[in-house]
Formats: sequence, C-alpha cells, structure tokens
Amino acid sequence: MAQIVLLVSVLGWAVMVYGLWRAGVMFAGWKPTPAMVMKSDYTDIDQWQDRWMAGSYTMFSGKRTMWDDENTRVITDEIVYTPADGRKRHALVSRRVVRAWFTAPDAAYVVWYDEADQDKVKVNGPFYWCWVALVGGAVLGMSIHALVRLGGLSVAIAQLIGHH
Repeated sequence: MAQIVLLVSVLGWAVMVYGLWRAGVMFAGWKPTPAMVMKSDYTDIDQWQDRWMAGSYTMFSGKRTMWDDENTRVITDEIVYTPADGRKRHALVSRRVVRAWFTAPDAAYVVWYDEADQDKVKVNGPFYWCWVALVGGAVLGMSIHALVRLGGLSVAIAQLIGHH
C-alpha cells in the first residue's frame, strides 16, 4: 500500500510542477485577448443531444454516447482574434463544453496568444494551469499525509526495494 501512495505522491508532485511551469511560461510571454467564434463543429443537433439527453444511456448498450468523458464534449471553433499588433488573425482551437447546457456555448471568449509568435493561440490560460498545479499539490499533500499514517517515507522505500 505504501508503494502505491508513494507513486501517487510522485505523480501529484509531477502534475504540480508541470502546472506551475506552464502557468509561469504563460504569465511570462502570453497575453489574453477576446476572440469571436466564426464557425464551430458543435452543431445544433449536438447541442440538442447534450441538452436533452444529458446523462441518458443508449437503450440497448447501457453506455454513454457522444461524450469524451462523463460531462464534457470537445469541440473545435474557428475564431478571429486581434493581438497587440492590431492585425486580425484566424485560428482553429479546441475547447471543452459542458453537456446539459440550456443555452448555446459562448460565441465570444478569451484566448491567450504568444507575444513572440502571435499566430499561436490557446484557450486555456495561466489560471487554468494554476488550478492544475493546485490539484496536483492537493494530491501530493494528501498522499504525504497517507504516507505518514502508513509509517513514513522510509517504510515505503523499504517496501519498494524489497526490504520488509
């Protein structure tokens, strides 16, 4: 058991460090700007299915359909945004929408563009990566607490290398 908790600790640490690194990179060289959706692959039929069939299962298989995971769908939008140089740019971006929305997803939202290459754009900004780091840190903290309750890091390492 201590070995699994040690593995979870390492994974939590890695997620936390990666999230902090991504947030730092984005805070240092990326800027937010509004974007307008010009075209989307999220059709009216998809939206209807997500609104009215949210949580439903197919009649015979008992499996969820049409979602990438339990309650979101990945869609691709063609957007127009204007970075600091004032020139309008087009980009394709992927984002997640929550199923069971009772209105269509936003036709305008904030994207982040790279100041060094203003054609690079991302939907998830540094605050998203701060949340990822926070979740990784929470997992790390809980797993360290569990390691202490199981007898400490030395017990986990001894079990890992085969000394009982």
